[in-house]
Amino acid sequence: MNKENYVPRMRTIEKAYREILNSDPQSCITMRGLRRIIDEQRINSVKIGTKTWLNLDELFAYFSNLCYNKGDESYDLFSSLQEVKK
Repeated sequence: MNKENYVPRMRTIEKAYREILNSDPQSCITMRGLRRIIDEQRINSVKIGTKTWLNLDELFAYFSNLCYNKGDESYDLFSSLQEVKK
């Protein structure tokens, strides 16, 4: 993809959530969980008036990679989980 011609697919939280459900009707992601990811700044968002907009491609990449970048650091979602002992 050419970065010069890239136009981000910006969606409101509600529409992004619908896109997730359209892609995967069995998804376990909830609207509350999506809002939490945005509130914790795990993905970038822009507030315009009363609406919060996010890049749909970034959202899908976040869930696809199960990690995200914030500045120069890379955060692994599973790094804080404890190993289950058998």
